[in-house]
Amino acid sequence: MGQEVDKNIEIMKLNNLLIMGAVAVFMSCGSEKLKLELFRVEEARIGYQYLLNQNFQKSEVDAMMFEKSFNDTLIYYEYTEDLKRLYSKTWRFPFEKFNKEELEKFLKENNVFLMVPDDFSLIDPNTIFCVMNYSNNLIYFCSTDVVDEKNMINIVYYFPF
Repeated sequence: MGQEVDKNIEIMKLNNLLIMGAVAVFMSCGSEKLKLELFRVEEARIGYQYLLNQNFQKSEVDAMMFEKSFNDTLIYYEYTEDLKRLYSKTWRFPFEKFNKEELEKFLKENNVFLMVPDDFSLIDPNTIFCVMNYSNNLIYFCSTDVVDEKNMINIVYYFPF
């Protein structure tokens, strides 16, 4: 009987260890998804050390920029040293060939609507336009361009001062 109890305790410990491992994997995968999620804006007071701790890399530009790649999406943060806060967040990701219908579909799927220009027929490659998120009423600046023969969409949010 005592051996049976000891065996059950060992099985329970192993189950708990497996559950904790599964939770840890789920949480780590979930946090990566949160960072990638389009139109998600963090608190502006995040320090640059936090970005380094999250495996963002400093970019070689004049401003204090940090970048991290998630699959085929690149996320940039610009940090202002003077104000000790985030200045902007940019999502850059490839888009199939530039197609106004695809762009409109993409925006609708992300609960965002086109503001300027208010007509998709006015958007061409290398056009800058604005969108607004229905859920939080934040405005994002968008542009399309071609990098290494790939069509790209850039979505930028500027943190308010």
